[in-house]
Amino acid sequence: MDHIKIIGSFVALILGAFVIFNLYQEKTKHPRKYLNSIYNHTLATNGLILLLFFAKYLDVNITPKISIDSNPLLFASSISIMSLLLVVSNHFLIKASYEISNKTVPALHHRIALSLYLSIILTSLVLIIAGIYSITVFDIFILLFLFLFLMFIYEFIILIVVLTRGIKSYISNKRQVQVAFAALYISRYFIPPVVGIINFIIELNKITLMINGRIFLIYLNLIPLIWLKKYYRKITLESNEKESIDVAIKRVLQKYSISKREEEILRLILEGKTNEEITKILFISTHTVKNHIYSIFQKLGINSRYQLIKFISHKDL
Repeated sequence: MDHIKIIGSFVALILGAFVIFNLYQEKTKHPRKYLNSIYNHTLATNGLILLLFFAKYLDVNITPKISIDSNPLLFASSISIMSLLLVVSNHFLIKASYEISNKTVPALHHRIALSLYLSIILTSLVLIIAGIYSITVFDIFILLFLFLFLMFIYEFIILIVVLTRGIKSYISNKRQVQVAFAALYISRYFIPPVVGIINFIIELNKITLMINGRIFLIYLNLIPLIWLKKYYRKITLESNEKESIDVAIKRVLQKYSISKREEEILRLILEGKTNEEITKILFISTHTVKNHIYSIFQKLGINSRYQLIKFISHKDL
């Protein structure tokens, strides 16, 4: 059964390395603040998974046996390090939540977060000191878990706020990315209770519970991967299209005598607008639109929209 935990944690770490690599590439290409925060959150999360992996690996494979449970110092140290990694992970996820919704982090957040983080850090230090002197302080453990519970409650509230704000203006791609971010990270709160309810109803065996626990670790890394590949791509595609259109039009304006009105029509054509749509946007007649398009085609030496797109995309324009 212990080997299931080791294998499950190892799979989660491999996936985590892949996600971290992808996030690193994205934040290098597109230096958005929330990408950097999600990257740091994922690093801290995988640091926690790595700690769980090594703790179980050493417990199973090292001779003589090093039992963390029976060694007060090792137990207190591992719990303290896990708590600190959870603090770092929580901090960057909340930071990303504000950044992705284009909100500045309020002073109240700093106060609440700082007081919670300091409480967890101080409690963890007390645990380590108690472990050095082989003292088991049960009340300190309870206090630490209470602080961690409050920290996660606060994180959950922030994600709910981000979700509701995004839903109110869901039309734009940026808001859809925001909603997906909040919804995916909220979803991880429901997995342990669902497994607990199933276990209560049908009494799952230890192996099944263990597998579910490792699947949960894998899911923690799937969240940023799903968000990155399925939702964040909308923003990058949208911004890349706009950038490429702007660059192409600048090249045309530098080389050819394109009037202001023709530039407006050229942009709309490259955005895929029809003649009818252009007339409504610019409040001009269809005949005027056709005349301007004819003029653009004559200046560029082409005779169709297809040729225009091909012409614009040519690097040696």
